[in-house]
Amino acid sequence: MNTIPLRRPAHCPFDPPAEFARLRRDEPVSLVVTPAGTQAWLVTRHEDARAVLADPRFTARGPLETRGVIDVDGPEHRRLRQLLIPELTIRRAEGWRLRVRKAAEERSAALESPADLVADYARPLTGRVLGELIGLPEGFPVGLEAALLRPMLTDVVDQRRREPTTDLISGLLRQAAVMAQPPSTAEMVTLAMTVLNAGYETSVGMLTLSALVLMDDPQRVESLTEGEVAVSVAVEELLRYLSVVQQGLPRYATEDVRIGEHLVRRGECVIVSISSANRDPSVFHHPDELRLVRPTSRAHLAFGYGPHQCLGSQLARVLVQEGLATLFGLRPQLRLAKPRAELVFTDRSPVHGVRSLPVMW
Repeated sequence: MNTIPLRRPAHCPFDPPAEFARLRRDEPVSLVVTPAGTQAWLVTRHEDARAVLADPRFTARGPLETRGVIDVDGPEHRRLRQLLIPELTIRRAEGWRLRVRKAAEERSAALESPADLVADYARPLTGRVLGELIGLPEGFPVGLEAALLRPMLTDVVDQRRREPTTDLISGLLRQAAVMAQPPSTAEMVTLAMTVLNAGYETSVGMLTLSALVLMDDPQRVESLTEGEVAVSVAVEELLRYLSVVQQGLPRYATEDVRIGEHLVRRGECVIVSISSANRDPSVFHHPDELRLVRPTSRAHLAFGYGPHQCLGSQLARVLVQEGLATLFGLRPQLRLAKPRAELVFTDRSPVHGVRSLPVMW
């Protein structure tokens, strides 16, 4: 039995662990030991990943349960998800585009060479956008730990009950007003925190890793800044190629289920490797190559699949698109300010990223 692979290859920090290629070929459903020391089934092929994520016989609710839209299922999940759906549609996300662009322009203009794209650009930009979306007070640091954020969000919910605005919490309250079983204040706070937690580190990781991989080849930057490649098309390929949710999505069988040649028993854990599925050559021709224009890019599973597919995916797309287009549009000569070998990547965290990204121009 293998230990679930975590380390990305040193020569290319964008690639998933090299062992995934062998597993896809020889053991697409394999019994592994997780970093926590427990056993699980690891799914590495695109087809199997979609099947597990869409199958109602697999639940997101694990043995250590927390009440949130991510890790509940059935009617409770649908009730909570129904609150968020109208607030995170494509139309609503597009309505945020100009505000995101303005925030990106202000952050880009404020950069001074040399700069750290993590601390000076990606984190403040993402924090501002998500903070405004939720309805947090201006300048409130989104990255604060949950113990400090929850009381603040409780206050915001109470304020919006009295004076609604156009933010997400106000929208949730409007949805709740017509529900037969409206959510409690605690559930509203949990929903808001779910949006923040799911969107913050992933967006920071996507912005900084995308900038890094684009800087690797000046022609990639030129193709975007000169309009040869639409940024919306390029971002879909970057989502596939980078797969920032790197340690997989856990699901638990509610009954015996067969995946390929293997029988997964009731209660057993299945980990769906998004990074491996997004490099499956049966779906993506030459998957280890970054091709900014790839016809199959949108088949990626970067936002999951099935009933738990990320509701904030459209806003995340807008944030990454505008963040990259604005940054490189203003500073096309952006380049690394230190050797690549000195960068520190977050190999063992749930979200792939880089701790700092010093650049100059």
